[in-house]
Amino acid sequence: MIFDFNIRQESFGATLLDLSDGKRRYLTKDELKNIIYHEDYPMDINTTSSEKVKYTKLKPNERLLNHLSFADIVYIELTRKCNLHCKHCLNDSGNQLNDELEYEDIVNLINDMVKSGAQEIRFTGGEPLMNPHIFELIALANSLGIYTSIISNGTLISKEIANQLKEVGLKKAFISLDGSEEKNDKIRGALTYKKAIMAISYLQSSGINVEACSVLMNNNKDDIINLYKKLSKDKIHLTIRDLVERNRAENLIDEKINNSDYAFFLERMNHIDPNYYSIYKEEDPRLQQVFKKAIGFRINHRKLYISANGNIYLNDVSSVSTLPFGNCKEMEDYRGFWNEIYKQNYLKKIRENIIA
Repeated sequence: MIFDFNIRQESFGATLLDLSDGKRRYLTKDELKNIIYHEDYPMDINTTSSEKVKYTKLKPNERLLNHLSFADIVYIELTRKCNLHCKHCLNDSGNQLNDELEYEDIVNLINDMVKSGAQEIRFTGGEPLMNPHIFELIALANSLGIYTSIISNGTLISKEIANQLKEVGLKKAFISLDGSEEKNDKIRGALTYKKAIMAISYLQSSGINVEACSVLMNNNKDDIINLYKKLSKDKIHLTIRDLVERNRAENLIDEKINNSDYAFFLERMNHIDPNYYSIYKEEDPRLQQVFKKAIGFRINHRKLYISANGNIYLNDVSSVSTLPFGNCKEMEDYRGFWNEIYKQNYLKKIRENIIA
């Protein structure tokens, strides 16, 4: 079945994910009732006459006030294997791990995430296209009402691969680029810039939404500005990630950009696109309305990261330097786990390096 919306019940009402564009809206309890019982959607949500909805309902004891009922986005590392050897790689991708999850493990994981209320699965690596089952896994998640995306270096994406990704239901691709051709290729390897640019073209032509992503460093910040000027002409957004000094990036400590330079960088990006920074801010007009009674709501706690060997981390790949909270081969109750880690405020402890 092809779903139009993924709706997850919350203490305040629900989180609605539009599976066509990946945008989230927050619903009050009354709006949720109108959708479930009367198929009556708020005026600002585009609908047709018969929407197909993936709905995750909560038990009363799971409707906690201070955070979302489950992770919006689950990153699944399909393999640590990668065809590149980037200088700043924070998880030392290249060789496959000896204890990586098997295909059946990942299938079970996807099913568990769907039952728990995840709305997007973002397949990553390593290079996710080096997992021979990637097309089957995307198709499975898509059939279960999940918004699917990948993070790729783009070098393995041909026109045929892009079309195949579209056919199995991939909604979005994040393609890694780190500046101009010269600068990018020094970081990622010869010809990687041209291949990534071609991948973006193939993906767009196939109808897949594309976003570029860069690691911001002192030696490429000007190049990234120029890269965004080029990409913005084709309406391609560029996501920026800070350098994480881990694994191959441990020796790049001098490339870590400071706070003042980062603020100036964002100002320059806003000169190219006045709305650049606003995309990272919560813009749903219902936000204050539905959360006004939930003082201290942890709105930024939205992600889980599953490494290639099944270890479970909070947030995204940048958190993998912390201790894992378990392994998916042993996890039986993901929503109970999700509630417990936020009752204990473990993310704050991680940030303070106080893992209890």
